[in-house]
This record gives sequence, C-alpha cells and structure tokens, in this order.
Amino acid sequence: IYQGDIGKEFFIIAKGVVEVLQENDRAGEKPKGSNRILLHSGQFFGEIALVTNLSRTRSVQAVTMCEINVLDYDALDPLLDDINNFSTKLTKLV
Repeated sequence: IYQGDIGKEFFIIAKGVVEVLQENDRAGEKPKGSNRILLHSGQFFGEIALVTNLSRTRSVQAVTMCEINVLDYDALDPLLDDINNFSTKLTKLV
C-alpha cells in the first residue's frame, strides 16, 4: 500500500513480514538499521485510514512472501455499528 492513497481496507498478516516505510523512504530503498518498522504474523496495518476515512499515513511493503487477510470497509462498517450500539446501550444502563 502507498502513503497518500485512500484507505478502504485493513490488512492482517497471516504469514510473513512487512515493513512500514518512514515518510521519506521510497519502496526499494533500504532504511537505516534501527529505524525499520517490521510487522509479523498476527499483526496488522491499514486501520488508521480505514477507521478515520483519511489517506494512508505510511507505505507498507513485503519483506518476505506473505499471506495477508483483507477486511474492507463494507465488511467492517456493520461491526463498528454493532459496537457503537452496544456501547450506547451500556452507557445508558450505567
């Protein structure tokens, strides 16, 4: 995914490793050692743009072969509605 793109998906890493590129990094260029942000199996990315409806804040590229699960906005929206409805009802009870 690329920084600045409109985010309509949320990604969950099933297998593999991805790298979150810093603002001034470009795909294909190696960031400096300790500045690397690596995400592994079970971690996720893309949530900020999806939930806030803003453009992507960072680019992400695969470091190894990956299996990525994708949850798009149409699938997530009903879940968020359910959570909001539950939260509202719980608040009224308390």
